Amino acid sequence: MRRVVAFGAAAILLLGACATTTAPSSASPHPSITATPDGGASRGVVPAATQSAPTPSAPTPGAPAPSARGRLPIVGGNLSPGAYATTAFEPPLTFTLGPGWNGLFPDDPDEMAFEFGSDGGLYITRVANVVDPRTSTTTPVADDLIGWLAAHPALDPIAGPAATTVAGRTARSLDARAVAAAEVFVYPTGNMRFDDGWTLRYRVVPLDGPDLTVVVFGTSDGAFTRMAALAEPVVASLAIGADQ
Repeated sequence: MRRVVAFGAAAILLLGACATTTAPSSASPHPSITATPDGGASRGVVPAATQSAPTPSAPTPGAPAPSARGRLPIVGGNLSPGAYATTAFEPPLTFTLGPGWNGLFPDDPDEMAFEFGSDGGLYITRVANVVDPRTSTTTPVADDLIGWLAAHPALDPIAGPAATTVAGRTARSLDARAVAAAEVFVYPTGNMRFDDGWTLRYRVVPLDGPDLTVVVFGTSDGAFTRMAALAEPVVASLAIGADQ
């Protein structure tokens, strides 16, 4: 379930807890990880008289339990550095986070969101519907989402559209600066938006069904530069489904 969160001084709806609507709401958006190999130490046979069986160590209270493959689940709140795996998002994703990241909520089937202080964040989502900027109504996402974003009246493209790769797959990218606040992506529980002055990097990976969209954003040009340095290693570590 998406939540309404406060991002720095501005309220951001990435995933608002509002009812489904065909018109954009006034809420704001929600606003790194190499998969580790399976582990497990082997034990030699030791006579009982000389060595007792090892006692399993107790988990740290409040810490999320790692999966059988040693990857952590995404939770709301501070995320420890390490390898993560989605539990609800489809297709399954793995990635590596460095220190300082916060999850805004556990991953949903169609999105997840992370923030880093007040500078910005990283969104990973599968967009099925968008807000038409001319009519402010909900419409199915265009086949070419990057082209649609490049033509959006509230975005000023600064790099791209361009070909790129994500998780070893062909993708398209766009860097743009927001010249006005706008709601863009529509979800049953709220709309994703950006605010005036944000700088955003969109990458779209073709998938069966809604494409995978990765968004890195900063709340200013300087914040975006800092966020890109933090978020690009996360994106570089991303593995998708059977590619893991």
